[in-house]
Amino acid sequence: MDELLIGTLLPGAVPIHNQNINPVWRGNVTLGNIRRQMYVKAVEPRTLAVEVICAIIGRALGLPIPRPALVRVTSRALPDAVVPTVFFGSESIDNPDLKQWLNRDAGHAMNQLAQWSKLLDAGCFDEWTGNADRHGGNILYGGGNNFVLIDHSEALPRGLPVADAAAGNSLLSYAADGKAPKAIDTLFKEAKACAAPFAGTSVRAEILVILRDLSGQITVDGLVAFLHQRIHSLMLLISKRIGHAQDSLVLHNDHLS
Repeated sequence: MDELLIGTLLPGAVPIHNQNINPVWRGNVTLGNIRRQMYVKAVEPRTLAVEVICAIIGRALGLPIPRPALVRVTSRALPDAVVPTVFFGSESIDNPDLKQWLNRDAGHAMNQLAQWSKLLDAGCFDEWTGNADRHGGNILYGGGNNFVLIDHSEALPRGLPVADAAAGNSLLSYAADGKAPKAIDTLFKEAKACAAPFAGTSVRAEILVILRDLSGQITVDGLVAFLHQRIHSLMLLISKRIGHAQDSLVLHNDHLS
């Protein structure tokens, strides 16, 4: 089950204050016989499942997302936390976030983003997962083509109908910004190619069992169903998002559950 790490937080974790919605710490986590530095985040059970599912599926699609983890937290590690409990964890990436690069040189940073080889893949993924919360703070950047996507806590949002667009999609909107109709037509065809593998992704049964135990069967099955059903409307949603006039073909997905 190498898609999902499982470990225990060690004492000494340092809180991270970066306008986080959920409390975040950076610390060492034991994973069997090894120790790894991770970011760990206290989230509600539903958000825990969302983070894990999005990370596993995104990584399976080749997107640069840190490997997810379930991290047991005790009072020995975090005396002030409500423990014992399970936090969401992700491998520590040292790159600064894109927001810092934008503050230094916005033009250069946006030019690099425009040239990122995974820009369209990531935008299509955010459309599928209904993630309207992609911003400079949850994109890490290490120069060149080195972008990393983090924080999917606002994906698979409650109350969003499976066939409706999310409130926004910064990456797809940026990819389409200022393009002429012919270029938009090309972009749509490329997006269709990017989204085609979505139908073949899956979350392993063993992981779903663990998530159902932590977050509830109804919750986890509902998240899986959202992705399964949304795939049928995805190309139409992408078409509208980028301003493409042509109606789309549907994608089919029978592999998520």
